[in-house]
Order: sequence, then C-alpha cells, then structure tokens
Amino acid sequence: VESAIEKVRALMVHETATLPCGIRVTPYYAGHVLGAALFHVEYGGESVVYTGDYSMTPDRHLGPARVPRLNPDVVISESTYGAHFHASKKK
Repeated sequence: VESAIEKVRALMVHETATLPCGIRVTPYYAGHVLGAALFHVEYGGESVVYTGDYSMTPDRHLGPARVPRLNPDVVISESTYGAHFHASKKK
C-alpha cells in the first residue's frame, strides 16, 4: 500500500500528466457533484474518455461539466439512469 501511495499524484482539472510509459491523462470537471471528474486518457494515437456520473445542466450549487471538444475512440460512462427521463426541475 505504501508503495502505491508514493505513486499517487494530484492533478488539477485541465492539467495533463504524462506517465513514464507515455500514457497521457487529463481530468475535466464533470459537474455532477463537488469534485467529480471525468478523464481523457491518450496513448499511441488512440484515446478514451472515462467518467462516472456527469451533468451538462447547471444546478443550484454546481456548474455543468466543462470539457473541450474531444474526439475519443471510446467512451466509458456510468449508466444507472441511461434509459430514464428525469422530471424537469423548472417551475
């Protein structure tokens, strides 16, 4: 565990880290809950966007996800409510 913790590196959103093997990782604000992030991972000319929940709609206390236009080869996303329509919050 200690060996793994020594390798942990905190990143700011939009900050890209390049691992020794050449993998590039960039976190972006996901807008779902405070501190939520989605990740763009690039390696060998291909890329993946990985995310849990995200929100493109501003809330009372959080802004929407802020991600530049990406063109990943694969998107991996949490989908608990993938086929569910939420009632409008507008009054």
